[in-house]
Amino acid sequence: DNSSTGIYADSGLDLDKLSITGNTISSNSGGGIYFNEISSAEVSFEDNTITNNGSTGLYLSGGGSSISYSTVTISGNTVSNNDSDGIYINVVTDSAIDILGNTVSSNSNSGIYLCAEGECTNSTLNINENSVSGNGYNGIYLYSIFGSTVSVDENEILSNSETGLYFQYIGT
Repeated sequence: DNSSTGIYADSGLDLDKLSITGNTISSNSGGGIYFNEISSAEVSFEDNTITNNGSTGLYLSGGGSSISYSTVTISGNTVSNNDSDGIYINVVTDSAIDILGNTVSSNSNSGIYLCAEGECTNSTLNINENSVSGNGYNGIYLYSIFGSTVSVDENEILSNSETGLYFQYIGT
């Protein structure tokens, strides 16, 4: 019940490893979790409940920044009823992103939106074993991915308002 974002990290966060685990992030007027930039780090978001926020549930690499030379794991979270996308990741370069075993449901926009406004290059992107349902736009939306390895396996994608799995601007 914060007047802005539940957990916020701006540019300049200088860590080798960060784990955000087992939290309830709910009913914030802004987003649930917002990270502006991740560089040369290992970051995990595991077993959190991120619900009923006034914007995106989990938003990574906003404000023109990026995820670079990093490993990001998003695993075992419940991300639901947020007033935008459930999980939104913008620009990714030379990194590994693992989105595994999450329940992403009933968000106003897409359930999982990857490489959203920028692009993902030279990265490994794994979106596996998630349940993605009842979102107001696409279930999983992959946009502008180049020179990367992408795995979308064993997800349950049901009853989203638009396309279940949408690829746009994917190339080498």
